[in-house]
Amino acid sequence: MIRGRPRSTQSRSSAASDVYKRQVQVRIEQGVLRFGRLKVAAGIDEKDIDLVSLDLPEPHRVVGHAFEALSAGGFVVSFSPCIEQVIDFRREISKYDYSEVKTIETIIREYEVKERGTRPKTRMLGHTGFMTFARKI
Repeated sequence: MIRGRPRSTQSRSSAASDVYKRQVQVRIEQGVLRFGRLKVAAGIDEKDIDLVSLDLPEPHRVVGHAFEALSAGGFVVSFSPCIEQVIDFRREISKYDYSEVKTIETIIREYEVKERGTRPKTRMLGHTGFMTFARKI
């Protein structure tokens, strides 16, 4: 049983958000973290990085550049809405010394929750995508 008046967590969330933003800004200023639209098809200037995250129409074109930029044990991750992109990406990954290569499907579908049972809705307007992970050896 909940007693008393509900309290807002807005100030905490806002404070936590401010702390997070400051931490990110410090990492950017230190040159440890970069965000943005990088033209990675031409290459990646940084070396010994821990993660290359891709959301591109042709992620397979970046696999070699990612391999050269990653430190040993670093990851490359690609999000692709089409399985054809995954196939090309996996084909290119196999040409390099990557391990722990795994592709998962992300799917969004609504569930019906009823007193006598819970199950996916029979009619689905679903959306799917694929995430592929690989680790440089």
